[in-house]
Amino acid sequence: MFSIETIHKLHLELKNICTDTRKITPNSIFWALKGANFDGNSYALKALEMGAAYAVVDDASIENNGKIIKVENTLETLQELAKYHRKQLNIPIVAVLGSNGKTTVKELISSVLGVSHSVFSTVGNLNNHIGLPLSILSIDKDKHHFGVLEIGANHQGENRFLLEIAQPDYIVLTNIGKDHLEGFGGFKGVVKAYNEATDFARQYPVKSFVVNKFDYNYSLLNLENLPTLTVGNIDNQADIRLKNLNLRFPYIDVETEEGLKIESNLIGDYQVGNIGIALGVGALLGISIEDVQKGVKNYSPQNMRMQLIKITDTTTIINDCYNANPSSTLEGLNTFSKFEGKLAVVLGDMFELGEESEKEHKSILDYLSTSNFQKNILIGKLYSSLKLKYNTFSFYENIEELTIKDLHEYDYIYLKGSRGMGLEKILEKM
Repeated sequence: MFSIETIHKLHLELKNICTDTRKITPNSIFWALKGANFDGNSYALKALEMGAAYAVVDDASIENNGKIIKVENTLETLQELAKYHRKQLNIPIVAVLGSNGKTTVKELISSVLGVSHSVFSTVGNLNNHIGLPLSILSIDKDKHHFGVLEIGANHQGENRFLLEIAQPDYIVLTNIGKDHLEGFGGFKGVVKAYNEATDFARQYPVKSFVVNKFDYNYSLLNLENLPTLTVGNIDNQADIRLKNLNLRFPYIDVETEEGLKIESNLIGDYQVGNIGIALGVGALLGISIEDVQKGVKNYSPQNMRMQLIKITDTTTIINDCYNANPSSTLEGLNTFSKFEGKLAVVLGDMFELGEESEKEHKSILDYLSTSNFQKNILIGKLYSSLKLKYNTFSFYENIEELTIKDLHEYDYIYLKGSRGMGLEKILEKM
């Protein structure tokens, strides 16, 4: 069996890991991972034929041709390799976790740091037990000045497990909401899962734990004996205090307690806290306020997260359909309710809610019943199962049933649903 040190030397030399033979690049290391419906070991020799320099496998029956690296467990070895690589890095690492807004905050922080430094930032949503190790192994200590890593968990113990791999110097918690209720075991389980981060931060220890006091659930965190930096409203007791200037609706501009103004291309009142987090992390890492202002202003969401898309001269879509849970959906609807004009809402089912699913979908429908939206469209089997109680709404079990032409009469259309619903397909039809 190969040692972690030996594999790490090969990694530093080749700097490229592939886990999919469809994406093999010359002189890469193919990592034979396993999934529910595949075994990467079966593709190891093919990967070598396609140009990979080595293949890491855990199937002892594969004949060693000089390019096969055999280990006990490929996934566990990948995670151990990431831990080992992290220990060799001498740059500040920021970990971002929370129920909502992780990607936006990660990208905001990266934009702020990136004005004057080279930053590694998690690509896409590579934030789980496989993606996080791959992200860490992509950090080059000779190239990057900072690393910003997104942490995505959906069951108890996972936040702690991923943080132990990342070993961050700073932890950012965006908020505590109703995400992955099924995996976490209800909202109490969500709180417990995010307190895994506070427990880790005390024991590791981290240099600072950044807390968003705009989130009313922040008080559920156990912050005792923990170095913290808090972000809050101008009237709150917080280290960084901001207020929304409401100057360029729908975009958010903020002003600090000291009178400094920061413009953004972000939509939604909840973004005030996200901007404050970026300001706070920048301050912790010695970034000038001028670079913070530039970094926030330079960032425009392009990833189906409150993204404005003009369809015609008279119709604009607010594309917020990358993912959804009850907390983020209500935040989005509250923001959309402030738009003026003829408004249509298109919501898709929210997944991974377990026993809370019917109650949480009903709570969204109850909200819509008191809203100012001219059209409410609900897509998916979960919402449709409740349609008898909300006969003024339009229900469809799938996107294909929706008549797109009816949407063109609205000034603004808000799209929100879980990733598996694929509501972005509506854009292709318009």
